[in-house]
Amino acid sequence: MDTAILKAQIIRDKYTKAASFRLETEGNWSLYAGDSFDSINHKEPILIGNGSGIYPLNVSTSIRIYFELHNNGEILNMSERHLPMEGCYNFRDLGGFKTKDGRYTKWGKLFRADELSSLTEGDVAYLASIPIISVVDFRAQAETKRYR
Repeated sequence: MDTAILKAQIIRDKYTKAASFRLETEGNWSLYAGDSFDSINHKEPILIGNGSGIYPLNVSTSIRIYFELHNNGEILNMSERHLPMEGCYNFRDLGGFKTKDGRYTKWGKLFRADELSSLTEGDVAYLASIPIISVVDFRAQAETKRYR
């Protein structure tokens, strides 16, 4: 059964790169952040609030930020679904999805993307920092020839 805390999302505007936090819940909550799940600063929340809403986030536009939400005794790890890249907006992390057994897929382990020929040098450098181990291309042969 889903609880209210699980209705939380980090959103980044495709054009302005401004980030916001959308939450549907009741009660007091705190949001903590770091540049990895291991480096989240639990001493000082970046946002605190009560109840539902959409809240602006003052976070970097060039690196990915990881978050931990504390609400009603529950903790939710989360991050942006879309990675902060200029040439490929549709590069997404498949972490944070609830599985049939009630657990969640891990963030930063499985990604999906559309056509990658528009990646910038910064995008390539960012992807090199993630450590992607394997790439599987599901495009048809005609698609791969079109975007070489």
